[in-house]
Amino acid sequence: MTRVAMVAGTYRPEKDGVAHYVLRLREALVGRGVSSVVLTTREAALGAPGGEVRGVVDGWGPSDLPALVRGSGRRCAGRRRRPRPARRRHLRLPARRLLPAPLLRAAGVRVPIVTTVHEYAWWEWEPPGVPPALVEWAKTWGQRRGLWDREDGFLLTGSDGLITTNAPAENAIKERLPHLAGRLRRIPLVANVDVAPVSEEEARRGRGPASGGPRTPRWSPTSASCTRSRG
Repeated sequence: MTRVAMVAGTYRPEKDGVAHYVLRLREALVGRGVSSVVLTTREAALGAPGGEVRGVVDGWGPSDLPALVRGSGRRCAGRRRRPRPARRRHLRLPARRLLPAPLLRAAGVRVPIVTTVHEYAWWEWEPPGVPPALVEWAKTWGQRRGLWDREDGFLLTGSDGLITTNAPAENAIKERLPHLAGRLRRIPLVANVDVAPVSEEEARRGRGPASGGPRTPRWSPTSASCTRSRG
């Protein structure tokens, strides 16, 4: 069975859309014979749903990276032990600029590293105290050679696979780093609202079941969209 360790910035699916995406992805992977463990902050791991959620860091500052690398190594890398042929292990990362793949490799992580990109092409690193012209030259020089990109440094170029959730992010990566096109896979976002068992008539009225249940989203057959009722 394939084993995946997912590094999540936070893991409160009931409050955070990215965390909810991770939860739904984990549920879908189970049906494909893939088990997973989430590595996140100790606070976020308290009472987290889904099982196999472990707090390994207190935050996401530079001082927390060694603990995260150790946690990643112990739980998915098998650094001193050769993995069994029947099991494959992967490490899945969110797009976090503080966790470059070279750091994980240097720490002994040998499994494939997959990075999930929810947003892209809206931020650039600008280190303080460095002349802007020099920074721009370094960004352009490295990106043209496929060594790093101007937004996430080594994170994307050092990953074995990339998951995008939307077409704009995928297209931007292909435009900036065309040699990574073969590593891209899109797993789109899905609706994160529960489906209520109501009739079309009840849905049109914006009411719950006839027994007086809670209000539900109204459905418009012409626009195929939902709008949440008030009151």
